[in-house]
Amino acid sequence: MKTTLLVAAFFLAGAAQAQTVWRCGPDGRNYSATPCPEGRVVAAADPRSAADVAEGREVARRESELARQLTLQRREREALAERTVALRTPAPEKIRPTAEARKPAKRQRQQQRQYQEAELTPSRTATGGTSSAVAPASRRKTG
Repeated sequence: MKTTLLVAAFFLAGAAQAQTVWRCGPDGRNYSATPCPEGRVVAAADPRSAADVAEGREVARRESELARQLTLQRREREALAERTVALRTPAPEKIRPTAEARKPAKRQRQQQRQYQEAELTPSRTATGGTSSAVAPASRRKTG
């Protein structure tokens, strides 16, 4: 990429027309204004007239101005869209959850109640019996 910019600079600079450009390096990817070992001379003359160069600069200036105007218009549209959405969206404290959104919370509260009730009931181990969690109840009748 640097070499491309360097070559472009040579072509665009007015003094580059009179200079010799050298292609250097083992694979010829480096460009230089000074001679280098095993370098080759590259034809870097700009065949465009002064009128062509001036026209190209004018086109670039117009496109740059158009890009700036389009950027400003886009930013205005985005700002307007943000303001419109902000006006239509209710504040977070005013949003009520739907019935579907409340279902998991309801299930969670039921599970908590069941857990608390289980903790309040006396277990078999407290009365000297075996816990059903350790040994399941026998189907055989005792005694």
